[in-house]
Amino acid sequence: RTKYIYTCPVNVQREDMSKKRRATAADEDKEEDEEELWDTIKCDKCNDPNDEELLVECSANCDRWFHTYCVGLSHVPEGVWACPYCAEAKMEGNVAMIGDIVFAKVEEFPWWPGVIIGFGRESIKSTKISAQVPRRGTLTKKRVEINFIYRGVYDKVDALRVVPFISGLQTLHHWSNASVGTSEEIARMCTRKEFKRALSTALKLAAERRAAISVISVLDAKLLILNRASLDHQLPSWVTKHQDHYDIVASMTRPVLNEEKKFFTSSSSNSRHRKTRWNQV
Repeated sequence: RTKYIYTCPVNVQREDMSKKRRATAADEDKEEDEEELWDTIKCDKCNDPNDEELLVECSANCDRWFHTYCVGLSHVPEGVWACPYCAEAKMEGNVAMIGDIVFAKVEEFPWWPGVIIGFGRESIKSTKISAQVPRRGTLTKKRVEINFIYRGVYDKVDALRVVPFISGLQTLHHWSNASVGTSEEIARMCTRKEFKRALSTALKLAAERRAAISVISVLDAKLLILNRASLDHQLPSWVTKHQDHYDIVASMTRPVLNEEKKFFTSSSSNSRHRKTRWNQV
């Protein structure tokens, strides 16, 4: 015997209206979030948030925005574009800039990859950090503000305990090296699995930054980073599990770029712009 259930049309109408209200409220919240985002965005050069349609975001992950007319652009680039600060970034050496991917150590926590987001004062655009992983040394009293990848932690670290991504990757790609001096309690908070996941993301972000600055593909940038870190002959497990691992392996037979193209900002029609927001990781 079939049993029919009759639903009151008034209740159905109320439920539909309730769903519409929730959807409308969600749309309004989204619009408010977008408005708040634009309220916080301003030109890094003139400090003016107006002329939103002419604001361009740097593709090198430094999280800076500029008006086209403040950086000598005749129009908004359509693809990858590096800002004047990042275009002058030294991809090798121990001079760090905002947007650089580095390794840093805080107290008894392990060495961990992160993104430089500042140096304490807006007037400071770069600072010297340790060229290699230091065993000991005197604190420099220069603070580097770092957003640690996949830890949801922001902290100020002394420049002595910050090293470039490539030089750090040579030894710190092993968890045993990165976690030296870490207590068992902290090791349970910062696990080997999370560390490998952070390394994979750090490689991706570092390659995107290098590709935007040097005008090469992201894949070539990854190969270049692995080559400079002497990891191109035997890939670590956190690389082999990466989604484009097969592209990397297939490209190992290709010659690695010895020299990168120097990028400079101009009003050229070949300039391209692509939005990449590292702070979403």
